[in-house]
Amino acid sequence: MRLEEMLAAGMSDRAIGRRLGCTPVALNVVRKRRGIPARRTLLHSARVIAKRLGIPSGDKTVTWWLRQGYLKGRRGQGCGPHKGWYVTEEALFDFLADESYWHLWTPERIRDAEVAEWTAENRNGTRFLTTGEAGRRLGVCHAAVHCWIQRGLLPAVRRANWLIREQDLAGFVPPCERSRKGQRPRRFTADEDRRLLSLREGGKTWTEIAALLERTVGSVYGRFNRLAQTRRIAMKGATE
Repeated sequence: MRLEEMLAAGMSDRAIGRRLGCTPVALNVVRKRRGIPARRTLLHSARVIAKRLGIPSGDKTVTWWLRQGYLKGRRGQGCGPHKGWYVTEEALFDFLADESYWHLWTPERIRDAEVAEWTAENRNGTRFLTTGEAGRRLGVCHAAVHCWIQRGLLPAVRRANWLIREQDLAGFVPPCERSRKGQRPRRFTADEDRRLLSLREGGKTWTEIAALLERTVGSVYGRFNRLAQTRRIAMKGATE
């Protein structure tokens, strides 16, 4: 998009500079050299912001962000408590750039093509998982994940329900798989899972399986139960 088009679209100097890789001061110098007059910063209402970001609950969510101070804005003219909120383009992009608030909005829902492109580059694939999705990846129920969050073992953020960063889950070892002797935790690999299921279906005892996998009896028994539960959940979802 050309500079004139971005200015006509109401983008702030800081937002344009972020896109072009220059400072607002440098942008003003270029604008003066080209004879492009200055313009007022375009203001967006909470309803417009909600529409651009694809917020299901509409302007109520955006208004809550403004009241909490997450998104910077100002009150417009009006009567009593019914004054509307207005947000600049610069404040919107500052809100979207702050990773502290990434769990509040979903990139896939953004309807504004320009904002969607910018957030995709800035967010770099960061995703949040629900406790149910995290439980299925770890082979446990969502209640166990919720318990780990409450105990401070698994980092999470709150957006009505608890959400876990995909990066935090990748390096997390469940307490049930940690060594009691202080040894380095060792997760079950996909190959070990296949061997465990195959050996158990072949009639091997827990003691024999533990010896073959070089693990404790309790760890292989617990892992087998979690794998079996995950398979039952997957089969139930497929039938539904």
